[in-house]
Amino acid sequence: MKQPVKKILAGAAALVITCAFLFSGLGFYNNYIVKKPLVQALNNIDGVQEVKLDKTEEDYRIIVASKQVENLQSFYMQLDEAAAEYLDRREYKLQLIDCRDQHLNDLYSQLQPSIYEALAKDNYTWLQAEIGKQIKGSSPDTGYQFYIDENRIYLQMIQGDKSLYAVIPRKVSGEVVKI
Repeated sequence: MKQPVKKILAGAAALVITCAFLFSGLGFYNNYIVKKPLVQALNNIDGVQEVKLDKTEEDYRIIVASKQVENLQSFYMQLDEAAAEYLDRREYKLQLIDCRDQHLNDLYSQLQPSIYEALAKDNYTWLQAEIGKQIKGSSPDTGYQFYIDENRIYLQMIQGDKSLYAVIPRKVSGEVVKI
């Protein structure tokens, strides 16, 4: 073989080996430095039943199946803080999977116009009273809790062993809000 061909082959082999090493290092980092510790940290939070973590091109998607919790706001904030700690400055979406039934879905559908009216008018004391009035009027055996902070509204409804958790962002930045 001629000398220039050997150099080209050696360079190509070095490039392939370097790329393989870099991609395997990135995979190791994502799995053992980010994903596994994050899933473990989330599983250690009281109320978490199961965690699923998916990486998309833009962000991480964290899906948490939960048991019934005492305080939805506190629970969600613990999840959010753990995700922010392990994912550093990376974008992520946190989604809760609750144990809702059709009755709770219907009740939540009745509440949505009031929720979005309160969001538009920044009238949350009215919303709290309206939620109580509507739930007691149409489903007196359903317990509920309403929380609010600077970023989100938290509505938790419980009826027997069924629960519905809604975390609604207070500020929407041109994106569709999924509940």
